[in-house]
Amino acid sequence: LLSMLVCVAGVGLFVAACGGGDSSEPAATEAAPATEAASTEAPASTEAAATTEAAASTEPASGEPIVIGVAASLSGDLAPWGLWPMQMSEFAVEDINAAGGVLGRPLKLVSADDKSDFAANGATAADEVLNQGAVTIVTDCDFDWSAPAQSQAQSKGVPGISFCAGAPQF
Repeated sequence: LLSMLVCVAGVGLFVAACGGGDSSEPAATEAAPATEAASTEAPASTEAAATTEAAASTEPASGEPIVIGVAASLSGDLAPWGLWPMQMSEFAVEDINAAGGVLGRPLKLVSADDKSDFAANGATAADEVLNQGAVTIVTDCDFDWSAPAQSQAQSKGVPGISFCAGAPQF
């Protein structure tokens, strides 16, 4: 269950990393025209209101962190495809932790650089983050770059995702 939850958090990191920032201009709002479907909706329940109120007063994450490992090209020729997702992941972890973490636990991001030589260093980078307690691993955008690290993690029963690659082997 924890691995699945962390994978979902990892996907959340990806989505947050790819999302846009706040606009300096306020968005225009228009009232939606009333429709027949709108009149059949049930009124908001007190439970939903309580959930919203609880979310507004979220306490900071505490306890033992959930470790997410990033094994990617953070230096060398392929760094442009590893650095920006790593940086955006750092921002996303900060935001998630400020909002109360995952099940009240903070996320911790650890990383290892495959130095843009995935064939020689991919499995080693995966081992580095796994040895730091990662319960899931995130890798580069291309399957060829990610495969050695993903294979190493999977051989140890650790699920993995990619910043932007997709393959049935993942």
